[in-house]
Amino acid sequence: MAQRGEADEVDEPDDACEIALALVDRFAEADSNVTPRGGLAVGEILTRGGDYYGPVVNLASRIADLAVPSEILVTPDLRERAEKALTPLEFDAAGRRLLKGFDEPLELFALRRV
Repeated sequence: MAQRGEADEVDEPDDACEIALALVDRFAEADSNVTPRGGLAVGEILTRGGDYYGPVVNLASRIADLAVPSEILVTPDLRERAEKALTPLEFDAAGRRLLKGFDEPLELFALRRV
């Protein structure tokens, strides 16, 4: 999960979805001036000295840049894996986007609870 240039490693995609939605909810409940948005992608990450990097971190960061306030955008791979967990999540089509550093447009989905 990457948000504002920071990445976090979560083993299960459905857990990453729940964490992201909980962050959005907490900021809304706190009546904060900060409105989070995020991007979630699944794949291998590289670590060194406590930093996360690699193509999947870059992808999640690019996706987060496209999200509107309070929105969590996810990749098709993450959506597919999270749906297999049978959690109460919905994924609305958010269109195909051409992302910097990637050759082909990628279909994205907006995450929400049922």
